[in-house]
Amino acid sequence: MKILLVDDDEDMVHLVKRRLKQDNYIVEVATDGEFAIDLLKASPYGLVLLDVMLPSVSGFDVCQILRNQGNQTPVLMLTGRNQITDKVAGLDAGADDYLVKPFQLDELTARVRALLRRNSEMASPMIHYGPLQFEPKTKALTYLEHPIELRPKELAILELMMRYPTQIFEPDGILDRLWNLADCPGKATVKTHIGSLRKQLATVGANDVIETVYGQGYRLNPAFLKKRLAEGLEEGLEERLEEGLETGNGNGTMPLRKEDSDSIASPPPQQETDIAPSIVNQTILDETWEQVQTSSWNRLCRLEALVSSSAANSMAIAPRPGTLANTDPESCKTAMAIAHKLKGILGTFGFQTASLQAEHIESLLSISTFENSAEVALLQDQVSILKQLLQPHISGPEAHQFHQGEEAHQGEEETLSAQNASMDIINVLVVAWDENWRQMLLKHSQTLSLHIQGCSPLNINECLLEFIPSVIVIELSSTERNVDLSLLDVLVSNYGSQVPILAAIESSRPDEQLVAIYHGANAIIHKTWSPQALLTMIAEYAE
Repeated sequence: MKILLVDDDEDMVHLVKRRLKQDNYIVEVATDGEFAIDLLKASPYGLVLLDVMLPSVSGFDVCQILRNQGNQTPVLMLTGRNQITDKVAGLDAGADDYLVKPFQLDELTARVRALLRRNSEMASPMIHYGPLQFEPKTKALTYLEHPIELRPKELAILELMMRYPTQIFEPDGILDRLWNLADCPGKATVKTHIGSLRKQLATVGANDVIETVYGQGYRLNPAFLKKRLAEGLEEGLEERLEEGLETGNGNGTMPLRKEDSDSIASPPPQQETDIAPSIVNQTILDETWEQVQTSSWNRLCRLEALVSSSAANSMAIAPRPGTLANTDPESCKTAMAIAHKLKGILGTFGFQTASLQAEHIESLLSISTFENSAEVALLQDQVSILKQLLQPHISGPEAHQFHQGEEAHQGEEETLSAQNASMDIINVLVVAWDENWRQMLLKHSQTLSLHIQGCSPLNINECLLEFIPSVIVIELSSTERNVDLSLLDVLVSNYGSQVPILAAIESSRPDEQLVAIYHGANAIIHKTWSPQALLTMIAEYAE
């Protein structure tokens, strides 16, 4: 089955294309909307995976144009835009389904199978043609429960015919559906594959499954199906088949109904079907990340450069919301687009905390004016945090450059590992209503030479009499917001000039982060981050 993937994110394209090819799908790629429309005019596809944010023509417009042209190819929207209004717009434009980035590869492949199944004449996930059975999820083909091994193109041809058992396929039609336009061979190739496919089926006794309709093409042989049923594979089904032939669709056969096909033969047992795909997906994720990590890291460095360029002149002008200070609107759009793509690609590769941080940055860029240095400092901190979160997953030259940058920033020649080994104990005061969260930080603090003292806001005075902090972390509770902000004001007034003060928040709303910065917090951390990420940031500000 041929799928058109429309996305301008090279990393996402690389990952999705590799995963779909694992299931023997033929994947062609368009990186903009206009090219996608041209491809859909030139060749039939079983499915379109369509991103929304595209150059030239948006995904919504591409889908609308297709439907206006009468093209009913199933469309699955893949996008980082997760607002209800965006989903409604996509479905109203004619999309059949909507999947938000980041997503799990298991969910993507399941939705692909569902849409292909919905668009075919078969309703059952297991495709049957008499005793011939095909499981799309595992690509397992059996005849009377005997497994059949086929080459990918042979299997693709047979799957196409089993999905549309009443249709006659011309050689050109098979080429259009199952070969890429760039390397499409001649009709002789189809004939060769059909011949090989027939030989392989014959080895298990499945003779005459494929019929040549002279002057037209190939199809599944209705005589084969009728013969197998007459041999007693299911008592009584032959009569129903004869009735269908008399009142059916006029082309000599009738697609089996789900209740009929399920009763012919139960599918062979598939052991560990819930486990094996996840193992396959994780292997693909790991191997693909090794290939695309450089581009993700370069994107992050470019985002950092855009933000840094705005910081030097943050008070020069009074910018509009959604623009960077002293930065042209196109640069701001570029920064937002980078954060948007990082959110989708990092989450899909499994780096959920980094993905959430990229989403925070995108939100900040979209609503903030950055009309003073505090707002710009907040954005810089958030980009720095994202870099900290992503760095452990980067290997090769980029990781080396990162460590060099950190060493230069700290003015030391030792490596990071040597710095950690020689680090003095850091006293961290965690002021939080959430006792479980305090205990969680305490439990994981030993490896970073942190001495954490936790207390409730109600007994902070007693704690400060006995404990001299190197850094203070204060939780801004959603239920005790006014009390916490007042306490933050007091801590900043008394300790802010000597001790870094970090605000820990639960909400991902940018305005909540800005409130904490306005009240004097040096940086924002999120309670939802992993303990390692939280403690790493705390240690960095304590140095």
